[in-house]
Order: sequence, then structure tokens, then C-alpha cells
Amino acid sequence: MPCTEKIVNTEADKSKTVIILNPPMFSHMGKLTVGQTISCIYVDVIARYTSTTGKALNYASASYNAQGKPIDSQLDSVPADLVSSLTEARKLAIIPISAIEAEKTRLEILNNGTRYVDFDPIVRRNTQDLFLRLYHTGVLERRGRELIFMTRKIPEDLIHNAVDNIDFHPRSAKTDFIQILRDADDEVPLTKPRVFATPLPLHLCSECDMIFHPTTPLAEGSEYDPRIIEACCPSCKDISKNIPTDTLSPLFDLAIQAYFLRQKSDGHTIMISGKNVLIRYPYLSFMIGCALDGHSPFDTLVVHSLLADEEGIRMSNRNENVLYLSDLYKDRTDLPADAIRYLVIKTASQRANISRLNLTFIEGGRKLVFKVGNLRRFFKNKGFDFTDYQTDPDTLSDYCRFMSNFDLKSALIWAESYVKEISDSINIKKTNSPNPNWTAEARMYVNALWALRPFIPHVVEKSIAELGINCLITTNQRSI
Repeated sequence: MPCTEKIVNTEADKSKTVIILNPPMFSHMGKLTVGQTISCIYVDVIARYTSTTGKALNYASASYNAQGKPIDSQLDSVPADLVSSLTEARKLAIIPISAIEAEKTRLEILNNGTRYVDFDPIVRRNTQDLFLRLYHTGVLERRGRELIFMTRKIPEDLIHNAVDNIDFHPRSAKTDFIQILRDADDEVPLTKPRVFATPLPLHLCSECDMIFHPTTPLAEGSEYDPRIIEACCPSCKDISKNIPTDTLSPLFDLAIQAYFLRQKSDGHTIMISGKNVLIRYPYLSFMIGCALDGHSPFDTLVVHSLLADEEGIRMSNRNENVLYLSDLYKDRTDLPADAIRYLVIKTASQRANISRLNLTFIEGGRKLVFKVGNLRRFFKNKGFDFTDYQTDPDTLSDYCRFMSNFDLKSALIWAESYVKEISDSINIKKTNSPNPNWTAEARMYVNALWALRPFIPHVVEKSIAELGINCLITTNQRSI
């Protein structure tokens, strides 16, 4: 099989597992924007490609966060019964979460064992434990009921060393990231007045305003909620609870996941981010890692472009030109997921700051799906036995180089051209040879399926199954 180890440019003992992540989905409307779709599919393509070795953990398509203001606004600001309010919040949150998961499934996004930050007490407890670790490093400052991450307390030489150990794609992303480190606010609030969020794992005394730890040992795997559990202040002896809005910022909840996964893995962590959120999730994840152990929580940072509409204007709520995935299906009820995946990869770019959405790519995706299906029917009608066929690493070397550099657009263009080469070769032989031998084209088709599998998985998996291509069946991409 072609080697996918090159996607992890690191020493052998760090190649056991590849964790691929980006900021978890955050959509309270229950609809994916096309911009979010880019992140989903970008991550999924890399996960599928890396999974040919059976090593990829696509965390990005197995996490979600619905905490925050939209759900909170539907609750009482000072709930009479906090437990009941949180139960109601989770019921409200499951509606957009389920809708998003349905859209991801429609896009053939690999997903297995979705874990919601909002619902999983183990995830929230991990967040609380890491918050306490950060608190003990001395980089947090208290202001009233707020706790602020003072990033300027982290030594600059430590930050520079951590940056130098990151593999950036494209290389220019390093310059962008360093500029963000210079320009970013060096005071980041890690708490936010929300009810539906991970509880602050510290008590704030209502009488003397002292901040203190719980004295009761916490059960493993369960969160600690000082809003519900009373505690005695060691200073004034007052017994009280925290107020309902003493919670951690949802941004901290999301950013800490990279560090947590890195600590639990013996492998390589890839962070994938759009340019517009670099200053939020990747930046905060990086600074948390530096504060806790002096290292970035991700080994590789892959940055893709922002999305613009067909007029070249960046898509955003402010510009009132956001396009939703569901909009693409209007008047296109038969639109295959593979065509949308094609559209996304042909649109996204590492080389540009902003990429203009070109909906004509949808038709290009349809044509590619049709060509792959036509070739499947051709070889099936010829009765080809693919039992002993293998992929050719030499033929796929350029493709693998593109994928190893996370240049997905160039890899897809290569694979698309290769499919055209197969079709052209067949047409020429049909015209010029009375008894053509199709063995060379059949071998090429196996290469093409292997290369296209991460991009248009539905038609590829159908072709693999119908033709019984054993070398691809035994290396089926896997998710978690």
C-alpha cells in the first residue's frame, strides 16, 4: 500500500496514533454553514487518508459544544431550581446537536461515539481538573467573580521554542501565528456568567469573598458543582454555594480538549483551523499548553482559507451572506454528498487568505462521481477479477506528497486527472484495438479508488464492494 506515514513528519515513537481535531461544531441553529462544512470535510478527508494505516482518531467529528448564550437565554437568569434548569438546557441543546449530526452523516463524515462537552460529566471533569492545574501555575488572576488567564506571565523564550516545534501548513501560517501571539489580548477570561456551562471547580465565599478548594475528595469521573454542593469557608466559616452563573467559559471548554487529548495519546496531534478562528481556539489551546508543560498541545497546525461568496465578499453574519449547507440542497434533491465534498475541497485553499465559493464545482463533483461509477460498471461488465490487484506506490507518490503536505486541493486535482487518463486510455483502445487488454486500466482504477477514497467515499466504497477489490477492503478507513 502507498505509505501514509509521511503525513506525520516526526520520529517513529510518535507515529502510533494520529489525532485530528479542530474546534468542535458550535451552531445553535442546528444548521451547518458552508464555512463549517469546509472544516468538517477538511478534517474528515485527512482522517480517512491517515486511517489507511488504521491509526487515525478523528476527534473533530466526534465532539460538539452547545453551551453558551443562545441556550442560556431560554433559561431563567436566576433559576429557582438549578438542577431542573440544567436538565431543561440539555433537552434544548440536543435539538440543534441532533440536527448537526444528521447533516454530518449526510456528508459521509466518519463518526463513532460522539461525545458532547455539554452532556458528558467525564469531559467536564477533565476540563475542571485542567483548570485547577492551570490555576496552580499562578497564571490566573482573580477579578471579582472572574478568573483571567494572564498569558504575559508565560516566559517568551518558552513560547518561541514551542512555536518552533510546530509543523505549519502552509509554511506562511507560522508567520501569521507569531503575529497573533504578538497582537492577541494578554488577558483572556476563563470564566463567563452562564448557567449552562461547566461549573467553576472553586468556591467563592459569599461572606468574605475568599476563593478556596473543595475539601471533600471528588469521585472519579464526576464533575464537581459548587453551585449545588455547599462548602464551609476555611476563613470565615460561612457555609454557602456558588451562584448559578459561576461557570467556565465555553471557549476554555473547547480549547482544553487539545491538551487533554495530547496527554492521553502517545501519537501525533494535528490541529486544523480556518484563518478566522486562529486567534481563538488554536491560540488559547497553544497558550494553555505552554502554561501547563511548556509545549504546544498540537504537533501540526493546518490552516485553510476563509470563505467568500461568489462576489468575493467574506461570508459572515455581519455581511448577511452566510450560506447554509441546506441551501445547497434546494432544487438539488438528488445532490450526492460526494459532490458537496468535491465542492468544498476545490474551494478551500492553503495558499489564499480567502477563497471564493464557486457553485459550478458541484457539477464538477457530479461528473467525477459519474466517471468513477461508469468505470465501475465497465470493469464489472468485463468480469474483471480484482482479487490480486494492488496499488502502485510509485504511481501514487505525487498524490501522497500532496496529502502529506495537507494540500488537499492539489491531491484531488491529481486524482481527478488520473481518472480522466483512465477513461481516455479506454476510449483510445476501443477505437484502435480489435481485442484490447484492459489490465493496465484496471490496475490504474485501483490506484484511482485508493486516491479518491478520502474525497468521494460513497461512490468509491460502492465500487470497492461491487468489484471485490480485496487490497482496499482490508485497509478500509476507520474512524474512532
